[in-house]
Amino acid sequence: MKRFPIDAHQDSSSHKKTKIIPTSSERQQQQQQQNDEKIPNFKQEVLSILAKLNMDEVGLIMEFLCTGEILMMSLCSKRWYESICSIVKEKFPTYVIHDHDNSHGWTLTAALRGAKSISISSHESVEQVSQVVNEIAEQGYSLSSFTKRFNCVSMDPTTLYDILNTRIQQRRDENAATTNVKTVVLKFEDDLEKKSLYDEDENEDVSFKDIEIREIPIGFSLKELTLNEMSLDRSTLYRILSKCCALEKLDLLCLEPVYYSVGGDRGRGRGKGGFKRGKVLCIEDEEDEFYNEQEGLVYVPVLESLKSLTSDSIFDYDAGEKFMIDILKLCPNLEELHYIYQYPVNDWFLSHLAKMCPKLKNIKISAYDGATPIELEVTDEGIYEFLKALPQLEHVDFYPCCNFLGELFKKIGEFSQLKHFRVIREGYNSGLVTMADDVHFGGGMLPKLEYIGVGRCNNFNTNEELDKFFTTLRSIAPHLKDFGIIFDTDRKLMNGKQIIELFSDSLTHLNLEKASAELISNLPKNLSTLGLMIDNEFASQNMLSLLQPNHGLKRLSLIFTQPISLETFQNMIEKLAVHIYPCVTHLELLDVVDRSVSVGGHNFKGIDNYLDCMFEKILRNPKAWHDLRYVDGVAFSTITRLLKVRPTIRFNLDESEKHIVLEDERSNFYYQWLVLDQPFESWSQ
Repeated sequence: MKRFPIDAHQDSSSHKKTKIIPTSSERQQQQQQQNDEKIPNFKQEVLSILAKLNMDEVGLIMEFLCTGEILMMSLCSKRWYESICSIVKEKFPTYVIHDHDNSHGWTLTAALRGAKSISISSHESVEQVSQVVNEIAEQGYSLSSFTKRFNCVSMDPTTLYDILNTRIQQRRDENAATTNVKTVVLKFEDDLEKKSLYDEDENEDVSFKDIEIREIPIGFSLKELTLNEMSLDRSTLYRILSKCCALEKLDLLCLEPVYYSVGGDRGRGRGKGGFKRGKVLCIEDEEDEFYNEQEGLVYVPVLESLKSLTSDSIFDYDAGEKFMIDILKLCPNLEELHYIYQYPVNDWFLSHLAKMCPKLKNIKISAYDGATPIELEVTDEGIYEFLKALPQLEHVDFYPCCNFLGELFKKIGEFSQLKHFRVIREGYNSGLVTMADDVHFGGGMLPKLEYIGVGRCNNFNTNEELDKFFTTLRSIAPHLKDFGIIFDTDRKLMNGKQIIELFSDSLTHLNLEKASAELISNLPKNLSTLGLMIDNEFASQNMLSLLQPNHGLKRLSLIFTQPISLETFQNMIEKLAVHIYPCVTHLELLDVVDRSVSVGGHNFKGIDNYLDCMFEKILRNPKAWHDLRYVDGVAFSTITRLLKVRPTIRFNLDESEKHIVLEDERSNFYYQWLVLDQPFESWSQ
């Protein structure tokens, strides 16, 4: 579906010919006028196409459109507005939660936005959600008539339990139907109990139990659930999950046990300075079929539909690991797992994961980003057995790995399904094991492999070893598009130009930490993504002039590692935007310099305001990054000014910065519904 602005009117005024050369601003206005003149005809074409579709076909199309695009369809005509509203009421939520505008009744915008997600955090939103959920349950409907996702932030877990446990009303007679729910039996223990996850018998079978219920908890129809920054114990978390039978996506972010002070005042702590662990408020539900308090058991439904799980720093120490072992028992059809751990993960965990989740396609395990990250203790053999056990696994990402030798590369070709393989050799606490001898790639072909990341800590003794490493990679991965950052190995042996030439016909992504003049002038012609680190050497040698223009480059990341003069900074950005990479759609601007220093007579304390003015000036040039849609990195202080120039750009904003109201109604609509409403695309691979 093509997008087009609303409330556009054809300007029928005529202009006399003149020999005066228009300014750039006048040329831009003339171009906008020409575009506006084309809109009515385009609008008629769209209406003509839509008129040939029946409502079922239109409803199917709407399922693939973002909120703003659906709204644009509804604004084509009065008839189409009525038709779109009818489809939304039928296929999308009939219940809505309004913002703080005291509005009442059903609205198209609230229904569309609420269909994606309902955020529950403040006391006011909790009351509104509870009221709607009760009304839905009384009428015998499910949450599909309200929303597909609950996003719960810093919420009282007992309140969430009560909402999810609201029972859908049925006929209360002798013939009322009952429902059998297959559950996994989980035994919760005190979070203080120090129990290693490896103490469990790995051959122990999962215990199942069928639970018979008469009234269905309304949470059984919820599709997605996010719990963020909530304090609760494992038993409470299990009981919340026992009310979610049909989850497809579950995100558990920064969950912790509750702490209380010795003096009796509740607070948070780490067991020091007079703080001890405490228990959250108890869930008061004596008739809960999924809970056996006497035996310390919770019966959690098998999450047959769960495809995606994110577990980010769950609890701490053993509590988090115990939970991960338990939850893996619940999701036999899991396809995507992102696990951020706080306790070492080893080969036993991978073996258990493969056994519990045999349909995994995407796995990412990384360390909690604290003061000192804890390494994965997985080995080459452990990863090899993990890959053998999961024939559908396409995406592997482990970081950091202190026990990885590199022996796995010799057999990696056995797993032809791999598309993304990133195992980073790096150590923080334990140190790195010695790299294996004669590390090279083999075992077969990897025709689908597009990305491989091996990290920086791969030390080769001779040029022959290094050459063999890359030539064998080239032979088994003919379609490789990206190999991450590799230019931080022993640079005396590294010939970046030779390596890039080896992959020049397939590389589309390149990240350069250290770029020589020879390397810069010979970048692959098919690059669509480029990352550059810019220092004084890069600027002083004018390496920018060596870059060849590339209109196919869409993603550009610039990291300024050293202070450079503001004039040089502006000239570099202008050249990149207008002459070298004018078709960039995604831009990342990062600087890691000390803003307190003064370079070239310029104090970097005032650089923020300068960046805003400089970037605004560049965006006013219609030839500069005319397709730019996403901007990340720099925190601009005057977003409104920049949006007036380019209302279609999606800035990566904090939640507090998203409530921006533009003066122009058309620009404001575009920003709120066609730009901001879309999720920000991540720069990570």
